[in-house]
Amino acid sequence: MNTQAVSIELARLAVELVQMDDESARRTIDRLKSEGLSREQVREAILQTYLFDGYPTALEGLFLLRDQWPGKAAPLEEPDFNQWETWRARGRELYQRIYGSVADRLQEVAKAAAPELAEWMVVEGYGKVLSRPGLDIRTREMVIVAILLVKGRKRQLESHIRGALRVGVPAEDLYAMLQLLRSHCKPEYRRAAWDMIDQRTSRTQ
Repeated sequence: MNTQAVSIELARLAVELVQMDDESARRTIDRLKSEGLSREQVREAILQTYLFDGYPTALEGLFLLRDQWPGKAAPLEEPDFNQWETWRARGRELYQRIYGSVADRLQEVAKAAAPELAEWMVVEGYGKVLSRPGLDIRTREMVIVAILLVKGRKRQLESHIRGALRVGVPAEDLYAMLQLLRSHCKPEYRRAAWDMIDQRTSRTQ
C-alpha cells in the first residue's frame, strides 16, 4: 500500500468511526492489517479522533481495534503531565509549521473567542497528540481533513486543508480522498472542500 493509499484508508477509518459505522470500520481495520500497516499506525489514527470527535469515538475505535487486531503494545508515549512545557514548546513548533504566516493571526482569533481553548489547542492538540511519534504529520492532517469534511466544520476544514498542503500533502491526495468520501458527506460539504483546495491550486473541478 503506497503512502497515498495509507493516508486515505486511515482517513476512511476515522470517518467510519465518527459516523458510528462499526461494521465498515471492522472491515477497514482488517484490510489495513492485511496490507501490512503496523498496528501502531492504525492505533494512532484512531487515538487522535478524540481531538475532533470526542473520547467516545476514540474509545469505541480502540475497542474495535482490540477486537479485530489484538495486541498489548504500550502507547508510544506515556502521558506525563510534567511534560506540559515540553508539549507547549513542540505544539507551538508544529502549529507554526502547519500554519506558517497566518499562525499568529489564527491563534489570536482563537484567543479572542476562548483563551482556554486557544491554549489547550496548542498544548493538548498539537503538542501532546499530533506531535506523537507513530504517524507522520501528513497522514495526521489527512485524517483531520476527512473528519472535518464529514462534520461540515468549514472554518476548521479550510484551516486544515491549508495546513495539509503546507506540510506537503499533495493536492491530488486531497482530491482523491474527496472522491472516496463522497458518499459519506453532504454534497455541499464536498463542493466547499473542493473549492478550498482549488483556491490554493491551479486545478478546477
